Amino acid sequence: MSKQREGFEAWLVGSKRGYRDEKHGVCSYDPGALHRYWEAWQASRAAALEEAAGICDERSMFFSGSDDAAMFNAEACADAIRALKEQS
Repeated sequence: MSKQREGFEAWLVGSKRGYRDEKHGVCSYDPGALHRYWEAWQASRAAALEEAAGICDERSMFFSGSDDAAMFNAEACADAIRALKEQS
C-alpha cells in the first residue's frame, strides 16, 4: 500500500469518516462520499505542508546574512516540503 493511501486511510479513520477492520486489514468508508473525502484530505495535507514550509521560510530569513549554511538548509527544507505537496 502506498504512503499516500496509508495517510488517507489513517485520516479517514481518525476523523471518524471510516473504520479499520483489523481482522481483515481493510478500511471501510462510504463509497458515495469517497471523492469528497479524498479532496478534503488532499486540501488538509496541502495546507499542513505549506504551513511547515512557511516555518522554514521564516527561519531562512532569521539566518539571513549571519549563517549562510543555516539559511541554505532552511531554504532547502522549504523546497523539500513543497515538493511533497506536488506529489500529493
